[in-house]
Amino acid sequence: MKTILSLLILSTVLFSCKKEVVPNSTFTPGKSDENSIMSSNSHGGNWLGVYGSGDYPYPLDTVQDNTFISNGIATLSNTPYSYFYTSINLKIPFGHRMSGDSTKFEVRLRNPSGQTGSIFPYDVSLWLYGSQDTAHVQFLADLVQYTALAVGDKGKTNTKSLLYQFQDWTDLTLEAKDKYLTVYKEGLPVQSIRYIGANIGNLKKIEIGFKGAGSVDWVKLYNSNTNVQMMQEDFNLTGQSNVVWY
Repeated sequence: MKTILSLLILSTVLFSCKKEVVPNSTFTPGKSDENSIMSSNSHGGNWLGVYGSGDYPYPLDTVQDNTFISNGIATLSNTPYSYFYTSINLKIPFGHRMSGDSTKFEVRLRNPSGQTGSIFPYDVSLWLYGSQDTAHVQFLADLVQYTALAVGDKGKTNTKSLLYQFQDWTDLTLEAKDKYLTVYKEGLPVQSIRYIGANIGNLKKIEIGFKGAGSVDWVKLYNSNTNVQMMQEDFNLTGQSNVVWY
């Protein structure tokens, strides 16, 4: 995977015409498309949103936080595309850089069927972008061949344990610790890989991706070695980011 990881503009997208798990450019949700983003106790950093079409040549639209934070959640549902992917991402401010290899990324999210913007197979992904490599997990409700848990070229695809539909609000965690990358659902381990020979490095950006219009209730970052909380965002300020660093 390391040889095909190309971080071009803001983010990474998973898609190819052959439907392989291929991080490519500017927007993170993994693709299952048939045709184929300061001081202590201070605020810092703004969330950006990305819409991406599933149709070649894959147009992308980056939007500001005032368009997708409302009523205590972040959700990108105002899209010109009928078949689309979304993501929200946050660049880590320089003064709060931490080791991606000692990071716990916890998110409460959902991507249900039956709502405006729902698109099968309801992909959900979490991403840790580092100075040396990228870690990610990719869930789908179906099409097991596009599931993934990896750091660079170290990892697993085609994993049945990563088949899940986030119909209801769910606490999902991606943790890098002691050269293991582990994903938890509601605090219980789902899958883990050993990534000896790869390094995430200095954490530069985090991202949450969906196929369709998924939603995020809150986001937290911890030091996975000490369990000390580093950041929290509750999306409680309509139209603006409210990232708190500890």
